[in-house]
Amino acid sequence: MATRDEEIKQMAELLKSGAIMLSQACPVCKTPLFKLPSGDIMCPRCKKRVIITSREEEATVAVRSETVLSNLESLALSKIEELTLAAKSEKNLDQLFTIEKHLSLWLDLLEKLKKLRK
Repeated sequence: MATRDEEIKQMAELLKSGAIMLSQACPVCKTPLFKLPSGDIMCPRCKKRVIITSREEEATVAVRSETVLSNLESLALSKIEELTLAAKSEKNLDQLFTIEKHLSLWLDLLEKLKKLRK
């Protein structure tokens, strides 16, 4: 890991090369972020590219995620209902075992979806 003086020299070099210091800080190390002439945003301490998102983008992603979760939940409930009906009329023990495995998988998915929503 670089010393603080080395980090400052690195930031100065970025500024000399045309990079712009931004008001945002790295979410990992809290060092100021720099926008390079290429348009990429990077943290000089972590030496990683950073992507900045707006609150609107985050809200859009949250809405899309909720829609996907709702669709998955509806599908899981539908499949659980279908498998339950199939199990009621099934006489073959091997088939019942297969239905039970599938039911278990759909119920696990339903449980995971509920945890994701918390």
